[in-house]
Amino acid sequence: APGAIARWCAKHHVRLLHYSTDYVFPGRAEDRERYPGGYPEDAQQDPVNVYGRSKAEGEKAVLDSGCDAVVARVSWLCGRHGSNFVKTIARLAAERPELRVVDDQLGCPAFCRDVVAQSLAILKTGWRGPVHLGSAGLCSWFEFAREIAAATGSDCRVVPVPSEAYPTPAARPRYSKLDVSAFEAATGVRCPQWTNSLAQLMRDLEAPPHG
Repeated sequence: APGAIARWCAKHHVRLLHYSTDYVFPGRAEDRERYPGGYPEDAQQDPVNVYGRSKAEGEKAVLDSGCDAVVARVSWLCGRHGSNFVKTIARLAAERPELRVVDDQLGCPAFCRDVVAQSLAILKTGWRGPVHLGSAGLCSWFEFAREIAAATGSDCRVVPVPSEAYPTPAARPRYSKLDVSAFEAATGVRCPQWTNSLAQLMRDLEAPPHG
């Protein structure tokens, strides 16, 4: 589907913004040493699961189409609308005395509010090809969950556990931070710390819906 859309855009001289994911990269724990600032845009792709392979093939189809395209990769995306980790943890923290969350999968959450503004900023530069959007910083899912629970004012205790405590049919990356420095250099826009963007999202969730 991304390839078909991209070929149409190429034929009709329409610019395309295609969203992709950190899952196109290997996600190996040892990659943290090689890429301490996160995976750069040109890091070798070796997806850890079928979802990642599908997204990588979608990226290739877009880039091979010849259209004027931006491939914007984001990770751990959360926002006010739809289901996501922030809303799930906030709900569970209000219902349970304890939550067990994996602490050996590292990355950095991106937030819809930021991604929208960053998308507009990168489009204004005329950028073509892959670019990484999102937040600054690094955390585990456990640290992310602990911050969410604390923001709700809950007394819920968040406990770190290894990934082996929650086996899943699909493999999960142990390290999937994206390097956002190319975006910052191209736009002059600094990506916010994930903790600051989380605080903004929590305020958004507490506000009454528009209309």
